[in-house]
Amino acid sequence: MTQQELDNEVSVLESQLDIVDVISQYLPLKKKEGLFVGECCFCEKGKLWVFPNKQKWNCGNCHPVQWGLLGFLCEVGDDGLEDGLQSLRNWANKGFDIDIIE
Repeated sequence: MTQQELDNEVSVLESQLDIVDVISQYLPLKKKEGLFVGECCFCEKGKLWVFPNKQKWNCGNCHPVQWGLLGFLCEVGDDGLEDGLQSLRNWANKGFDIDIIE
């Protein structure tokens, strides 16, 4: 798969999903001034911010750059791009094969 094909597939899959709906399956989120925030599941002291209008997320402590849904799924699964992409496909196809962080 070329980079352009990968980018196109990710764009199509992410457009079918709402980042808040997916991330909230992994950690509790609270609405705050049009954004959503929860305890970061990747570090002990950070807050994970979700920006629904941009369909992006970040943690000022461990992930200061805004990432899309694929980035979250790659990180939460800790299995790399291929598994993150498969998880994104599962979500888009309503397969919901997830490992929820406790």
